[in-house]
Amino acid sequence: MKGDKKMNTSEKIIEIIDRVIEDVDVKKLLEITDDLHTLNMNSIIFIKMIIEIEEEFGIEFEDEALNYNRFNSVAMLTEYVDGLMMK
Repeated sequence: MKGDKKMNTSEKIIEIIDRVIEDVDVKKLLEITDDLHTLNMNSIIFIKMIIEIEEEFGIEFEDEALNYNRFNSVAMLTEYVDGLMMK
């Protein structure tokens, strides 16, 4: 997946969530506006997801953004990641 220019930010984030949450078929169940908490995401899964997003996009989340409740959808994560990549 790394370096795949055909996938947009949201699609890449969904792929990452699908890898991190192993017991759910995220790609089939998740729309970009769906609440991530419905996937039984906890703080450990959240941190794993953030680390993978940082590595995938070559960004670093700001410390104050590392709040489990701040990003409750793929759309919110996409907006934040796209904003960091524009800096």
